Amino acid sequence: MINVVCTIRDYNAADDTCTVEIQGVGIIDLWVDGVAVAPTVSRGYLVYGASGVLSLPDQHRLCEASLIQVVPPTNLQTLQGGSVQRTLTGRTLITTDGTGNGSATVTFSSAFTTAPTVSLLGDNLAGLTVSTVSTTGFTAALTKPGLVHAYVWFSWSATGT
Repeated sequence: MINVVCTIRDYNAADDTCTVEIQGVGIIDLWVDGVAVAPTVSRGYLVYGASGVLSLPDQHRLCEASLIQVVPPTNLQTLQGGSVQRTLTGRTLITTDGTGNGSATVTFSSAFTTAPTVSLLGDNLAGLTVSTVSTTGFTAALTKPGLVHAYVWFSWSATGT
């Protein structure tokens, strides 16, 4: 199985399929229509522009792809203790070096007034640490000696004012 990052372009509720765009596959971007949606994916997150993950049996069988994960592109706001709390979410890639170390810097789409609370969850439960949280972004790091020259995706959320 191969997992590929994609962008949701449309959702068809009648047949429970979606249209996705895959960037960076070869020399052109690719759109795939009629992609099956896994039962575990929240249909509420299937909106234009949301990032997702496709699972493919192999690179030559795009017609058998299924959408297995979606990251909601929301700017969620809640009221807590009299002040509005915003939540930003995203997915980012860390590439490890020859010793299994890697880091990635994330810049928020809009700044917080105070440093937010940041939560990370790495694919395959990779152990990540977060540092240098500021009102405009943060840095995530991974140290895993057995994971050299690898790609590790992680989901993040930042909540604050």
